[in-house]
Amino acid sequence: MPLRYVAGQKLLSEGLISAVAFNPSGDVVAYASLSGEVKLWDIESSVPLFVVRAKSPILCLAWSSSFNIMCGLENGTVASISYDESELSISGFAAHEGPLESIALANDSIEFATASHEEVRVWRARGSWHLHSELTDPPTNGQSARSPVIVTSIAWLNRSKEGACLLVLYMYHGVIIWNVETREVLRAIAISTPIAAAHLSPDKRSLAISNLYSGFDVYNVEKSVPFLTLQHVMGQSVATPVLFVHNGRAILGGNALGQVNLWDSTTGRHLHLLSHISKYDIPRRFAYDDKIGDRFLIATGAVESLALSYIQLWHTEEICACKRVALWWSSQLIFAL
Repeated sequence: MPLRYVAGQKLLSEGLISAVAFNPSGDVVAYASLSGEVKLWDIESSVPLFVVRAKSPILCLAWSSSFNIMCGLENGTVASISYDESELSISGFAAHEGPLESIALANDSIEFATASHEEVRVWRARGSWHLHSELTDPPTNGQSARSPVIVTSIAWLNRSKEGACLLVLYMYHGVIIWNVETREVLRAIAISTPIAAAHLSPDKRSLAISNLYSGFDVYNVEKSVPFLTLQHVMGQSVATPVLFVHNGRAILGGNALGQVNLWDSTTGRHLHLLSHISKYDIPRRFAYDDKIGDRFLIATGAVESLALSYIQLWHTEEICACKRVALWWSSQLIFAL
């Protein structure tokens, strides 16, 4: 079935958008901003459900269920927001002294990991959240020994016979797979360029890495080697988001020219281009929902200016046979699932 993504609702933000995520049910999208605002929107009605304002900028989001979302704040706090049709409850605790920039929840929902600059901590539920493990600094070589330790992303791998495994990406120290129980390094992936952003595929076998220079590199996690490079014009050397979508069959990547591209994750073939209105609308954050009803959804958080940012929602529509020829002649790309 040939499909294409088309722009839908546009949700304005009062501050610069720092994170965006769909809930597991796919009916609510949440976004956070550096102004300290978290807003939850009902997708079908385009109505905001709740707005929470914190005293500190919010840097990251992660849904633990369809009615609970975890937030990382610049002051190092983890905030948990739970809601139903009529009530909203908020709790939290101080996880780091510095800005909490990454959060990753394990599949069993009884533990999660947080990262702040060089710190990586694992928290486990025992009535309330308690510190379970704190990782040490990553191994260094001659070149990386002179660089600061900066964590850019964290993700849980499938549990091995040795215990829970956490994949940690460092800007200048490559990718390290840690055993969180023993705090031992299980495997390292050497990366020659700084790591700006990354995303792990749903099957946890592939890792897409956004570098600051030329595009995206895709690695086989088990073999620790790259097997695909997606090159495109970046516009500026800025951290641009990357995301596996369509159950890992495609990769979504942005640049500093207001463009969001979709590639086949196996062959690297370019599938689709999503363009924002202005080339200055720089996509900063992505979210994706696998399928709601008969359509797929993408949310892109874009910065238009220091005073304006927004969430652009995209949805798929089927291309009828009569339109395919016109699309081909106008060089617009479609894709099939």
